[in-house]
Amino acid sequence: MKVKSKFDSTDIGEVEDIKLSDIKTFQAADSRMNPAKLLEAMASVLDKFYRSEENVTILALETGRAKHPCKEELLKTIDLIKYPYGLKMIEAFGTSPVRIEYFRNVSGIATDSSLPIFTMFKGILESILQKRKPMILHNPLCPISTMTLSNDLYETLRETGDYIFDIVQEAPIKAFDQWAEGEKVLIWGNTHNFVDIQRKVDRNNVIWNRMENGVTVIPDRAHLDMAGNAVSGLSYLSVSNRFLMSQVFLVADKEYVFFKNRLIEYLKRDVKTGYGVEGDINYFNHPDDATATREAVRRLLENGFDYVEGLHESVHLLENRYGENVVPMDQITGPVVVLYHFKNIKEAIDKAAAVKNCQFINIFTDSCNTLEYVRNRNSTETMRNLERSSSLLL
Repeated sequence: MKVKSKFDSTDIGEVEDIKLSDIKTFQAADSRMNPAKLLEAMASVLDKFYRSEENVTILALETGRAKHPCKEELLKTIDLIKYPYGLKMIEAFGTSPVRIEYFRNVSGIATDSSLPIFTMFKGILESILQKRKPMILHNPLCPISTMTLSNDLYETLRETGDYIFDIVQEAPIKAFDQWAEGEKVLIWGNTHNFVDIQRKVDRNNVIWNRMENGVTVIPDRAHLDMAGNAVSGLSYLSVSNRFLMSQVFLVADKEYVFFKNRLIEYLKRDVKTGYGVEGDINYFNHPDDATATREAVRRLLENGFDYVEGLHESVHLLENRYGENVVPMDQITGPVVVLYHFKNIKEAIDKAAAVKNCQFINIFTDSCNTLEYVRNRNSTETMRNLERSSSLLL
């Protein structure tokens, strides 16, 4: 299977197909899993990958992300293994080796094209905690990095060959559904992805790990600098190309002009290179994402939003300073930042609710009363002073 760069569609590598018909899921009668050794091996191969500029470059090319967010994904995955899941594994299995024969079921781990490494390792650990053998369904859009790590894990700890399996082929979720029945398929993504995959999976259970975009609210001047500096880490240079981003920024009327001017300064200062592995903007990791973004932007321009000129050609800023009506919005991917005004916190909540399937509201404030008001008036997860999308991964 050949893999192309998301930036310019050139070939960046090739991985050998591994079909389900090639997989042998039986193991020797005395096969065992050592939880402590597995956690140590996972952290080790990720750290080695992180320190390899060649590996990080390939990850950037096959996901359409710059190197910095790629490294953030790797570091967050290492943290995931060492802390929450490390404790969960030891609590569930202790420190002694566990017989593999107790792992009677299989989980298909559908790695996501926006966060392939994070979803792969989280899926493996979730599956094992449920006493299931993980079968990694490597994403055809970006299988090189995940296969490299899977091979390194096997070379570091050979016993993983008895209970962690790899599938590399086109339409791996469909192939798994035809191969298994009554098992689980772990997926990550937004509501549209979940509905789409659920329609394709007839014989197995789809377990959805929700990942969607959010909204940032800026109600006062005290946090304008923090909010302006956070835009890159929350939006156009987010750890993910599609999910866990905050691209809609709701700004109080009295602070709107000041924030907009500061934001334009930040964009002119920070966005100089544009797209590329060494760049300062993430690209789209699938052509459908670019098409959907163009359509979403067109709808906003038709509903009272204006396009801000004079910025780098690879980043796009839209604003709505005077609109009185609440505008329904689709979630937007890619390097697009949207500014939206509000008169009071109630109106901010109403406008945030108009963003379809919004997963979180991030509010820049030190006011406990404001934070509590927002939390009480909506059912969406509310966070305070979030500066980087990578913080949402743990």
